[in-house]
Amino acid sequence: MKLSTKLLLSLFGLTILLSFITMFRIQQWHREYDKGIYKGNENWIEKEFPLQEFNSLEVGNHFSVVWHQGAPLVKVKIEENLKSFIKVDQTGKHVIIKFDSLPNYRTNGKIIIDVYSQSLEKIHLKDFMEFKTVDSIQGSKLELELEDHCEVNMYIKTDTLVINMYDFCELNLAGKCSTTNIHLNGHCQLDGEDIQFEQVEMQMDDFSNADIRVGRFIKAALKDHAQLNYKGDSVVADIKTRDFSNVNED
Repeated sequence: MKLSTKLLLSLFGLTILLSFITMFRIQQWHREYDKGIYKGNENWIEKEFPLQEFNSLEVGNHFSVVWHQGAPLVKVKIEENLKSFIKVDQTGKHVIIKFDSLPNYRTNGKIIIDVYSQSLEKIHLKDFMEFKTVDSIQGSKLELELEDHCEVNMYIKTDTLVINMYDFCELNLAGKCSTTNIHLNGHCQLDGEDIQFEQVEMQMDDFSNADIRVGRFIKAALKDHAQLNYKGDSVVADIKTRDFSNVNED
């Protein structure tokens, strides 16, 4: 047998051996990783949390939230062996929904939380959240803060709207608002073509993108590759751009 053939066979054998070693190590790492994870048991139940009237909501960590207008209540669809870890705490008009003392867990589907209240004035979502409204959120003012991979679909009717979005969040709005203050930072996306903003002040940073419809006035400051697309008839605009930002008026 030629030397070159022997070398090729040796390399082939070594490659196979290294592949088996790598697969074995990956399986070991996977087992070690799974040891630290609390897993759902696939037995889905619904747990209710009666509440007093509230207008401020804070939710975090991999939940899918659906808001309804109604008597104050929270319903959680969750796997039975995880139910003791879900916490719904109320302090005055403020409600917090979270997992307590369980940093690593794995479910076999979405944990769906139905939230009922007459209205909301403050919403704070963080850490891979989904949020949508079944009914319109109505009131004089709504403050909305989104952090770290939140996806939100809302229908609102408010006089004043304050939006703060950070780190890969997406917000889709419909409805009507008179005065709006917006801050987008960190690859965030705002789709506001289905809502009528009368007056808008906004700041956009770090590859953020916004598509909005404006009634009368827009003041905006863009930097660091931000992209603003706006439309409207006879809109007064005061827009400043820098650091590769761009504005399109339709």
